[in-house]
Amino acid sequence: MTCLAFQITSDDVECVLHSYSLRVTDTKGQSFEQMAEELIEELDHERIEQAALAASTELDEQTAAAYEEIKKSLVELGVLEF
Repeated sequence: MTCLAFQITSDDVECVLHSYSLRVTDTKGQSFEQMAEELIEELDHERIEQAALAASTELDEQTAAAYEEIKKSLVELGVLEF
């Protein structure tokens, strides 16, 4: 298993859900916090972390890249609609 310096949390997923709240397809009555706790298990953490680390050595830029990759993943999972 690869140990990376950048790791995503359910808070990161929740932040992305809030950022695209009008694009969420169906909450099934769950809060974004509940959704994030479930979705974190379905995401490819290594893919997201690699995108963050490839973006920059600056934390803000890494976070922005990770959020963009989380967004892409949520679109692929059908959680966000674009």
